[in-house]
Amino acid sequence: MAKGVVWFGKQYLRKVQRAEKRALQRTAIAMVGDIKKSMGGQRFTTAERTAARYTKAGKKRKISAGAPTHRPRSKPGEPPAVQTANLINSMTHEMEGYNIARVGTNDKYASFLEFGTSKMKWRPYLRPIMDRYTADHTLAKNLVIAMREA
Repeated sequence: MAKGVVWFGKQYLRKVQRAEKRALQRTAIAMVGDIKKSMGGQRFTTAERTAARYTKAGKKRKISAGAPTHRPRSKPGEPPAVQTANLINSMTHEMEGYNIARVGTNDKYASFLEFGTSKMKWRPYLRPIMDRYTADHTLAKNLVIAMREA
């Protein structure tokens, strides 16, 4: 039996798990940022919202709350154009344990935009970014960086 050999398996495993969590979180945060950038990220000022609610004659328009009508709509296959910024503001990530990260939103209309409906073609904003991150091996690169930092 060899003397002086010490096994640090559990400590090494915890170190790897922490590095994996950091890499996954770094990737999720970057994905959220890229998704927001792909949609344009423009926000309305109070003056723009007020101006959109009134006609040139001073009469109040009947439009949905906070949805100005002068911004261009997105074309099918493009990321959704910003109308109210609700989708952008609700985009987030959450971590579960050390090896699961979820990126997305809880807006009720987000899935309609991503996958389309019978009356509207799809305007994907998640899938193109996820495909790009998969093709670039971004998570693997972040894991290597996290392991070097550990």
